[in-house]
Amino acid sequence: MRDGAVIQKEEATNICYISFNQLHAKGAVNIIVDGLCEELNKTAGFSSFIMAEKTANNKNMMNNERYDIRTYKTIGGRFYNLSITVTIFLRLLLLKNKPDIIHLHQMATPYFIPLYFFSRLFSVPIVITNHNFFFARFTDLKKYHFFKDKGINEIYINTYFVCLSKEIYEQMVKLGIKHENLFHIPNGVDPQNELSKKRCRDGVIWIGRYGESKNIPLLFDVARLLSERGISIDIFGFSESELSQEEQNALGSNNEYVRIIGYSKNIYDELDKTSCLLVTSKREANSLVILEALSCGVPVVSTPVSAAREVLTDHECGIVVNDPTAENLADAGKYLLSDKALWEKMSHNAVKTISEFYTTEIMVEAHKKMYREIISRRHGLAEH
Repeated sequence: MRDGAVIQKEEATNICYISFNQLHAKGAVNIIVDGLCEELNKTAGFSSFIMAEKTANNKNMMNNERYDIRTYKTIGGRFYNLSITVTIFLRLLLLKNKPDIIHLHQMATPYFIPLYFFSRLFSVPIVITNHNFFFARFTDLKKYHFFKDKGINEIYINTYFVCLSKEIYEQMVKLGIKHENLFHIPNGVDPQNELSKKRCRDGVIWIGRYGESKNIPLLFDVARLLSERGISIDIFGFSESELSQEEQNALGSNNEYVRIIGYSKNIYDELDKTSCLLVTSKREANSLVILEALSCGVPVVSTPVSAAREVLTDHECGIVVNDPTAENLADAGKYLLSDKALWEKMSHNAVKTISEFYTTEIMVEAHKKMYREIISRRHGLAEH
C-alpha cells in the first residue's frame, strides 16, 4: 500500500513508526513494529503507518497490504548517515497529514536527528523504544556541535521512552530522564494454546543472530561442554559458512551433538521439539526469543542480562547464571534437563508467565494507553 491507502479514521491518533532498512528481516524489532502497526489500524481512534528505507531486500514487504508503508531512498557510502538524516526529514515534511506521534524503535543517531528538528518544528512528540545502547547514542549526539552544550532533558524534550525492562527504566532515571517521560512496557508474544506433545529431543536450542552482543565464543564453549556431557544442541540464526576456521575448530570436528542448522521459517516448530533454550548474550533488553521459548513451555538457561533477571528469576521459569562461564552454563543446562520435577515446574510456570504478563495483547494495550497519555499531555500543554 502507499500514501493514503489506509482509510484514516476521524479524530484518529496517527502513529508513524520509523523502521530501519532491515524491515524485510524478521528480527525482534520488526516483529514488534509489524504487530503494533497492524493492531492499531484495527483499533477505533488510532491509525498508523511505517516509514522505511526502500531497498531491494524489502521489496516484498512494501507490497504487504496489512499496513501502509511510506518509503524513502538514501544513498550509500560515506554519505549514508547524512542521507538518512536529510531524507527522513524531507519525507516527514512532505507528508500532507503530519503524524501525531513518531515512534522510533531503535535509538540510532542518524535517525534521531531529523526527528529532533521535525518535533521542534511541528510539536510532534517522539517515542523511542530503548534497548541497551541509549547512553552510547547520547554520547554520539554530543559530538555534534548543535547538541554539544545541551543537557539530556534539553535534547530529549517532548521525547518519551519505552523501557523494555525495569533495569533499563532505572538506568534512564539515573541518567536524569524524568519519570513522567518513561514507560515500562516489555515485549509480548502470542501465547501457545497448550504444551507441545511433539518434544522429540531432550536437548538444548540456541537462537540468535551472528553478532558480538550474542557472545558466539561463549556459545561455542558451552556447546562443546554440553556435547561432552552427552547433551545435544541445535544452533539457529546463522549458517556454518559464516564461521571462521577457528570458530569451526572450537566446536570440534564431526561433533554429533552440535548442529548448526541456519535459519527456520517457523521457530515455534523448533522450540516445540526441544527442552531448553540457551542464552549466551552480553546484552538483552527484553529478549523476544526468551518469551517465545517460554510460551512453548521451554525453560531457559541464561546469562544475567536484564531481560532474564526480570522474567526468569521473578517467575521461576528458568535459570539465570550469575557467573556466566561456559562451565557454569553447561552445568545449569545439564541440571535442568536431568531434574524432571524441576523441568516440569519451570515449564508450567513458563506458559503461565507469558499468559499473565507478556502477551502481544498486553503489550499493544500498554502502547495504546501510553499514546493516549502522551496526546492528552500535548493537548493540555496547548491549552495553557
